[in-house]
Formats: sequence, C-alpha cells, structure tokens
Amino acid sequence: MLRVSESSRLSYVFLLKWLLIALAAGILASSMNIPIASAVMGVEIFDPQYSLPVTIAANIGFQINRHQTIYDFAMGSKDIEPLFEKDRDT
Repeated sequence: MLRVSESSRLSYVFLLKWLLIALAAGILASSMNIPIASAVMGVEIFDPQYSLPVTIAANIGFQINRHQTIYDFAMGSKDIEPLFEKDRDT
C-alpha cells in the first residue's frame, strides 16, 4: 500500500490552494476584461506569495477571452457580433 507522508499532503493542499486562487483571478480577468486589476486584487486579497500564479492566470484569461466580455451581453443588444467578427472588417 502506498503511504503518503504528512509533508506531501501539505504540499498537495498548498498546490490546490494555489490553483484555485489562480483560477479565480483568471475568471475575473476574462469575464470583465481587466487583467491588471484582477492581478492586483488577487495579491491584495490572498497574499503576495500568490502574485506569480495570479498574474499568469489573469493574463492568460484575458488573452483567451479578449473579444467577448460580460459588458457586451449586459447591454441587451440582439445584434452582438460573433467572436472575431470585428477583426475581419479591418
């Protein structure tokens, strides 16, 4: 039977916490299109030790979902352009 020591359990908990905090910052940055603000908020809310994962996740989330935000859907506009439609016209 495989035995897991107490120190490896703590490292798994720390890694899971690290990933969940980064996920929260990435979701905020991608949905609202504010990567710098979400990175700063993540560092202020959690701790400076999480600055690297929060910043990376905020930038990745912003780059993935740059052209669509919740503000586009909040206006109630029925003629919302599909993803990357703006880039074809220019």
